[in-house]
This record gives sequence, structure tokens and C-alpha cells, in this order.
Amino acid sequence: MLAQNKMKLLHHDSKASDPYYHKVQEDYPDLDPPTLLRDHVEELYQICHDLVDKKFPSQIKSMFAPCYSEMYFCAAFKKRLGLYVTHPLDDGPDYYLKDIDCWAEVTTLSNGEKGNLNSIPQQEYSKASDYPKNQIILRITNSFTEKAKQICDYIKKGLIRDSQRVIICISGGWLASRSGFPYYGVGGFPAVVEALLPIGDMVLLINKEDMSVNEITFEYKAHVDKKVEGNGTQPIKTDYLINPEYSHISAIIYSYADITSSIDPKDIGRDFFIIHNPLAKNRLPLGSIKCGIEYDVQNDDSFLRITTINH
Repeated sequence: MLAQNKMKLLHHDSKASDPYYHKVQEDYPDLDPPTLLRDHVEELYQICHDLVDKKFPSQIKSMFAPCYSEMYFCAAFKKRLGLYVTHPLDDGPDYYLKDIDCWAEVTTLSNGEKGNLNSIPQQEYSKASDYPKNQIILRITNSFTEKAKQICDYIKKGLIRDSQRVIICISGGWLASRSGFPYYGVGGFPAVVEALLPIGDMVLLINKEDMSVNEITFEYKAHVDKKVEGNGTQPIKTDYLINPEYSHISAIIYSYADITSSIDPKDIGRDFFIIHNPLAKNRLPLGSIKCGIEYDVQNDDSFLRITTINH
């Protein structure tokens, strides 16, 4: 429970425009305790209240999911990893991780506008539906490229030094129907990896005598199809991490946590996927973010080698 002398973030405010802000303050009898959702918000705020923008208490009333995601990443850095986290400027990157000389910028995926051909579809109850992988990849690529441009501006302004590491933290936990949850085959990769690296279908080399799998490789695929009006498609690139234009990004962290996810220090961040940029000017040392699954990406002229590390 929240101590009496602690600063509260949530208040009943009829003018708040985000429905999540209101829903999270309700009691839910099927949860233990019924106040679990708002307890999560308040506990995270106690961890991060001095590391968020001054306008944060008002921003969360209209942008609940992005604000919650910022706090979730911050708490994982502080409580799970024990990193020294600061927030130097409201008009700069979200967090600075002093121990590894690394800046972190957080972005939250949205479903897209209603009626957009590439938006994440809402799940219809009692109806089967396909996993909207292409739409998710398009949401990730859009968020990644927008944040990469913003980070370039920070570097030009001198807010980030050219010699410092930068990670983009992407939250997918708020997508419709748990679409942000990473559904992928054994031996394969989540959508965030396919959004940033030219990875296509899995190819198995099978021994015909005993049907054992001798080797797993993947087809080269550097784009996904975006739907356009008139039943046409437009190719959208998915090879950002082998493009020198994005060498200022050291790594990407994808999280599929939502407000129901555990924020216990032993659990928070277990949903992370950390993808290293093989062309990064300032590479993030392996194991710097020891949560979830880490992908060490090595690139040469003929192939990509991706090593999976489970934490």
C-alpha cells in the first residue's frame, strides 16, 4: 500500500481526457488486491517521480500509456539493474544511464488511426484472428525512425555527445488484443527483430535419414508490404540496423509489458528484447541490460549472425 506521506500521482479529475487514467483508478474484484492497477502506477511513480518531466502529472491525464511506459523502463533500469539514472533536461532525452554512459529515449506504440489500412485491428470476441505481424512491424519501424531522427537533433544540439551510447526503448504492451505480445516460432525471432533487420522466413536443413534439423537459416527480406488505397502495396524498409545512417543508435529495447505486468524488482524487465546494432559507432557492451532476451548481432559482407542470450 502507498504510505500516507508519499506523493500521489493519480487524482479523480473529470477533465482528464485519457480513459485509461480513469479506468486505472477503479477497483477490480478479480484482481488481488482489487487496487492492483493503481497501486502499480503509484509504486512506479515513487521510484521515478524525480526523473520525469515537470509536466508529467498533467501529461499522464491525456497520454497515460506513454507515461506509464516511461516509468516502467525507468524502474527496470533502477530496481532490476541497479543503474544510476538521471533526467538532466525536460527538453532532451528521457534518461541518462551514468554507469554505461548511455542515453535512453522511450516511445510507445499505438494502434494507429481508425480506418487506416495498416492499423492494428481490434480483437472481436469469440472470433479467431490472425496475428497482425505486418502491422506491428510497420508500427515499430515508424516509431524507430521518428525517434532516430529526434536523437540526431539531440546530437546536433550538443545534448548528446557524439561519443555516447544511445538506446531507443519501444513499448508494445498497449497494442490492441495483446498484439504487442511476441508470438513467434521456436528458433525464430520476435517482430521487433524482423522490423529492424532483413530477416524473412525460416529455412531448415533437415537430415532425411533421421529427420533431425542440421541447420536453421533465414531468407533475406529487407521490406514489408504496407497497404495503400486501391488494393496496392508499398514496400517499407526493414534493414535499419545494417544501414550506416542509423549508426548513432547503439541498441533497441522492446518491452511488451502493460499495466498488469509485475513490477517486482526480480520480475520487472523480464519482457525485454535487447537488439544490438552491429554498425553502432558506440556499441553497448553485452550484458549491460541484463533482462529478458538479448540479441548480439554481427554483420559482415556475406551474412548476419545473431546470437541469442537469455537472462
